[in-house]
Amino acid sequence: RSVCSACGLDYRSAPTEPLGHTFTDTVVYPSIARTGYTAHTCHCGYSYTDSYVWYSDIFTGAYVEGGKVLANGIDLSFWNTNVDWNALAATGIDYVIIRGGSVYQTPDRMFEDHYKNARAVGLDVGCYFYTYATSVEEVRTEIKEFLKILEGKTFEYPIYFDYEDPCQDGLSTTTAQNICLTFCDAMAKAGYLTGVYTGYAKATQLPMSTICAKYEAWIARYYDYTYETLSPSYST
Repeated sequence: RSVCSACGLDYRSAPTEPLGHTFTDTVVYPSIARTGYTAHTCHCGYSYTDSYVWYSDIFTGAYVEGGKVLANGIDLSFWNTNVDWNALAATGIDYVIIRGGSVYQTPDRMFEDHYKNARAVGLDVGCYFYTYATSVEEVRTEIKEFLKILEGKTFEYPIYFDYEDPCQDGLSTTTAQNICLTFCDAMAKAGYLTGVYTGYAKATQLPMSTICAKYEAWIARYYDYTYETLSPSYST
């Protein structure tokens, strides 16, 4: 660019092609409070982000007593609609626990796709059913519909009974126990490894020692809770 100091004429000459951007990529991993993404930054200051990953899409951590990781897995439901299955398997994920449905959506609208795709990339599979039952009679109705979607499928991990809905707050310990055991008994009779899935608050209200004397337990551990108040006969 040239500017005449006398008359102010301003002109440009000898144009060159743009050099283009040279990006440095920074991967920001997801956490409970933050979506993961990749940031691309050029030395000129221009930047953009892409490759967003939700914490629930790819979770590569696990905990067992003694700090020894036995296997890494995630749970998937209709909320997870755009899973990159090859990338998922490449992260070291060993298994997926797929939502089979609930009384309002059986099967879960992504169940068949998740099952098929997990099998295609060689992942082991488990399943869970979200319950709204507040009585044994209600859970028996749920069981009847749920068993239909499991037909013809195989599972390396348990069929879990997802007991966590607020509608079950206030139920007696006996009622809660009977609901959980009714489901697990039915799954076991059908030939499935089975257990109860719940969160910390619900687990402290359930007779976990009784449940875990027969079946598995999956306790959601979103924060660093201490589980000393719960039965030592099952792991988190």
